[in-house]
Order: sequence, then structure tokens, then C-alpha cells
Amino acid sequence: MNSAVSPSAVDLDARLGSLNKARPDCLYYAITLTADENGRVEFGTQTQWVGWKNEEKREELREARVVYPEFVELWQHARQPCAIIHTADEISLFLLGGGNALIEKELARRIFPRLLGPEPSVPDGEMGFTSPRLLPEAAFRRAPSPKVRMQVLKRDDRRCRICGAGRMTILIWFFMSTIFGLGKRAGSLTYEI
Repeated sequence: MNSAVSPSAVDLDARLGSLNKARPDCLYYAITLTADENGRVEFGTQTQWVGWKNEEKREELREARVVYPEFVELWQHARQPCAIIHTADEISLFLLGGGNALIEKELARRIFPRLLGPEPSVPDGEMGFTSPRLLPEAAFRRAPSPKVRMQVLKRDDRRCRICGAGRMTILIWFFMSTIFGLGKRAGSLTYEI
């Protein structure tokens, strides 16, 4: 397999790299275009909370939020390449090359209306959110399955990872959370380990 990079790919990277001039009078959307491990295209944005999907309050509604031109400094600090897009032609380059881009607000609204609108989201990790469509059904169980519960207890030597409490305290917590619903935090997800 030839690992050489084609001249057209180098040219595309150079053209995207030249799109680095923010306008101080503009607002932008920060959009990331990547692919998952199966090669499926994924878009990501900076979002803000706009409400709840339903009365259970387990899924938030989040929509893309505008950012100031200085947002690009976060990507630069992380040594992430990024482009600053102001025209439809520049968007074409971004769609071909992917990566991170600040896209002028009105242009982004015309090109990506569905991506920028409100979507159901659930917390994923300490600071991120994801679409419920991307998660397995098991992630939405209110309590872990008995199998997962035992895996966690064995993994943690039957001690609480937060306070170090021993087996009896953990059994009381499981009982109380089952009877009184103490473990039902909005947005909490259950993952197989």
C-alpha cells in the first residue's frame, strides 16, 4: 500500500489552512466534521440548553450556539487545525477536507439549518452531550442490569469509589435507591462494562 499523500490532498490542506482570517464584526458557528470508526460522517457543534424534550427531563433539547471569532484560539491552543469560512466556495473546501471550522453565522444557517436547530441530547461524559440515537437502548435503563451491578461491585472490591464505604453501606444504598428512587438523576446513562 502506498502511503504517499496525493498532491490534491496537500493542495486541499493548504487551501483550508489559508482560511484563517476572522472578521471581528462577525459571529460564527463552531462546526467539526469527522468520521467515526466505521467511516460514517459525523458533525459536531458547540451547543446550548434550550429546554427539555419531555416531562421526564431525561433528554435535553440543545441547539448550536454562536461563538465569537476568538473561539478559534481554543483549537489553536489544542494544536487542532481549523478554517474560518465566509463563502459557499469555502464551505465546499471544508466539506471535502473536514476538521474544525468557524462558519459565518448567516452562511451556516443557510447551509446547515438542520444541524443548527434544537435536537434531543443526553449527557455523555463529564462535559459532552450526544444524540440518544447514537446510544444503545441499554444506556437508558434507570438502573444497571444485575450483571453490570455485579461487575461494578467486583471491579471496585465492593467499595464505593467516591467515599470508600464498604459492602453494607453499598447494599443499603442499592435498597434505598431502588425503593425511593435516589439514583434517578436526570440524564444518567447506564453502560455495559
